[in-house]
Order: sequence, then C-alpha cells, then structure tokens
Amino acid sequence: MTTLDEWVGQYVSVRIVTEGDDLVAVFCGHLEGRSDEKAPSLFWPVRLIGRVSHPEKPGVYLHPERFEDAVLHEGAFVLELRQAGVTLNLRRLRHELTTGSRERPERLDGVAFGPDPGPGYSEGGG
Repeated sequence: MTTLDEWVGQYVSVRIVTEGDDLVAVFCGHLEGRSDEKAPSLFWPVRLIGRVSHPEKPGVYLHPERFEDAVLHEGAFVLELRQAGVTLNLRRLRHELTTGSRERPERLDGVAFGPDPGPGYSEGGG
C-alpha cells in the first residue's frame, strides 16, 4: 500500500493477469490518491485520458480480506498485488501522448509527476 501511495500522480498501466500468467486486460492512466468512496475496499482511482463519463470507476481495488501478497520488482517500476488468485501488475510508464516526445513532463492536467522512476521503467504496455 505504501508503494501505491508513493506512486500517486504517476502514469501507470494496470494489467490483470491469471494465475497461469496470461494477460486478461490492461488499462493506462494517472494513479490518483487513495479514496474511501469504495469502502470497505481500499481504492486508488486511475484517471484515464479521454474518459467518457459512466458509472464504472476505473482504478485499483484491493480487498484486504482477500489480499495475498505484494511484490515490488527490481528497479521499483513494477508492483504486483495478489488477491483472490488474481495478480494486478502495475507499471510506471513514460507519458508520450501529450508531449509527442519521449521527454517526461513534470506536470499534466495539474497533476505533478512523482520522482523519475529511473532507466528501467517500461515505455509501453507490454
């Protein structure tokens, strides 16, 4: 949970992976601060770019009673959260959509980016 709190403001991909390591779904956006709007689950909204308003709330849902493990990979740019037999794999990404370049903007839409994750972070969703 501490790592998610530290990553607030970062552009991340959220990947849903089966126990057999098969990618089920992926979405990308800016990780927002922890919210109690989905209690009793712990919830970090993910703000999508160009999102259409609808009742579904994209984000990271963590169910404390089903939480199994968290692993921060070498280089600290990939965080795995395991719960109820499902692995959420969050990766910090470069954000190229608004700048048109590989340079990392300091701010986007009023959200400050966190510290640069360093040379090992992923440039894409794969």
